[in-house]
Amino acid sequence: MTIAHIAVGASILYFLGFGVGMIARPALVKNFDLEWSGQAGKTEVRCYYGALSVGLSIFMSYLMYRHMTLPALTGMCIFATSVFVMRVFGTALDKSWASSYSKLAIPTEALFVLALGGARILA
Repeated sequence: MTIAHIAVGASILYFLGFGVGMIARPALVKNFDLEWSGQAGKTEVRCYYGALSVGLSIFMSYLMYRHMTLPALTGMCIFATSVFVMRVFGTALDKSWASSYSKLAIPTEALFVLALGGARILA
């Protein structure tokens, strides 16, 4: 097992767990300072926080099954970096630096990007 397998495997488990959690309990999104104003908002959480994360984990699993772990890791690096860059840009744009969620999400996502990037470099 290589570092790429470990990094992609850990990412799969994270996104699968996160996705299933959001599908089963969409109210967890309130931990992110988000709320919905109608029932369609709850469905939106299930779709984009839940199903998209589950779908990403299934796709990464498929790539690993097809012995394409390095492309899976590269894709995960692109995905995580995109989220991190948007998080920083959006936080600046929306002036939400004081939010407890922003204070947690930015360093957590930075570490995730660094870990995946390090694994990609070493792979």
